[in-house]
Amino acid sequence: MKNVFLSLFLLNLYTILMAQSKYETDEKGIKRQDKLAIEEALSKWDNGINEGDEASIKSLYADKVLYFGTQKTKEECVADKMKISQIPELVHSLSGEVTYTKINDDCILTNFVKRFGSNNKSIQNYGTYMLFERINGSWKVAVESDAIKDKELLGQHKNPSLYYLDPATSTITGIYKKQNQTYTSKSGKQSEIEVYVLELEQPIQVLPTISGGKVADSAAKNFDIAVSQVKEIELMISDTKPFHNKEGKTITVKGKLALPPNKNYSTKVILNDVVLLK
Repeated sequence: MKNVFLSLFLLNLYTILMAQSKYETDEKGIKRQDKLAIEEALSKWDNGINEGDEASIKSLYADKVLYFGTQKTKEECVADKMKISQIPELVHSLSGEVTYTKINDDCILTNFVKRFGSNNKSIQNYGTYMLFERINGSWKVAVESDAIKDKELLGQHKNPSLYYLDPATSTITGIYKKQNQTYTSKSGKQSEIEVYVLELEQPIQVLPTISGGKVADSAAKNFDIAVSQVKEIELMISDTKPFHNKEGKTITVKGKLALPPNKNYSTKVILNDVVLLK
């Protein structure tokens, strides 16, 4: 009888410990169960591409994805991946350790090396990133790109898909516009003001700058959110002379992305310390 009670006690203890371990967090604040779910998704993604498993790949993407600098549907992403499986000599695999960065409870950035190329020619290593978002309880790929593609887009004066908030410096290209906006003062008085806006050809994803697993800017306590599908950015311009006659034209500017300090702004994010590059 003692052995039965001991066995039941040990079984209950094991069950409790296993249940607790699911919710344990690592040094970056990521829950073990979330990390395991994303690890499984990445493995499923890699295997699905190599095996030509269309349904498996499709299940991993969000309905809309910022895919290598362009907004695409999940069907378009899957069609692109299926091309790989149709060419026998192509090699696709994850290499080395995957790093995870928690943006918030429902948004985790993964970075890893992807080996891709042809056995007949050469295989290259690509520093790849995927942003996973929890959608209806499941982790889905919302952003996918790599360092080589992002560098190529910047060289073409186009915007990569992923950007970081202050204190990071960003270079962004878009159409320069002026807009009239209603400003409400603290006393409730309303007035019309002119604002400067950069309209982007493709939307971007904006994340907080992370250093050592923590938000880098101590003044940016609210930067624990990811700002998705940013299509317009209000420019905080101190010297408007360089922007004379630029309205309606495509320009490239440099500055620091930030969240608007209040509701009197026209866009989801703003660009401070703006400098006209082109």
